[in-house]
Amino acid sequence: MLAVLQYQTAVMRGDFDSANQLLPAIPETEYTTVARFLESQGFKEEAMAVTTDPDHRFDLALELGHIDVAHEILDNTPNEDKDSIETMAKWKRLSDAALKVSDFDLCESASIASNDFPGLLL
Repeated sequence: MLAVLQYQTAVMRGDFDSANQLLPAIPETEYTTVARFLESQGFKEEAMAVTTDPDHRFDLALELGHIDVAHEILDNTPNEDKDSIETMAKWKRLSDAALKVSDFDLCESASIASNDFPGLLL
């Protein structure tokens, strides 16, 4: 935990060179905690690079407008989770994000994956 505290201190000082040197000393199990800290400080790009939680990474990707990353995360969803309500909701969110940037092919495939057939009428 000392490495996490040192990392957070370096980030608060704006010393990302030191923070990046400290990152390998942090256990990988703490990366999501570090990512949430980075996100709370407004460093969402860095948080997306650090997090190991696919749900967190998906949320950050959509917030940052990286729909290709969000799509990749959903494509890599384990088979046992593909039909879950949570996964369907993510596909719907991806469809909405793709529509906003006029990526109609992705919007269509995400709408189909989320069973959002009324959305296909748009």
